[in-house]
Amino acid sequence: MTNPAKYRNRLQFEELSRYQNEDSHWIEEWIDSDLGKVYAQIRNIRGNEFIMAGANQVKVSARINIRYRKDIEEKYFELGKKLRLAFGQRIFEIVYINNLEERNIELEILVNEVR
Repeated sequence: MTNPAKYRNRLQFEELSRYQNEDSHWIEEWIDSDLGKVYAQIRNIRGNEFIMAGANQVKVSARINIRYRKDIEEKYFELGKKLRLAFGQRIFEIVYINNLEERNIELEILVNEVR
């Protein structure tokens, strides 16, 4: 039995949308996914510092646990890198989604966040 109190963070799934504007330029933007918002537990695993374009960046790896939802698991395998999670100003790129012990109780989402 999972403790419902551990899911205290509200996250929004976002999908990458690609469309052509009036000037025939392709536009890519992140929009709210039909998967909606979920309550989750966020646990940081490790952080790495690196230099990107002359600025110091920090890449944080984390585990996000949510209650099992079949539609999220299917949508991830359909969209792959076109799906991410937003938590306020923080953006998490999904690396992998794992159905823990294949019991359909909880999904563990491995993510990277670049700050």
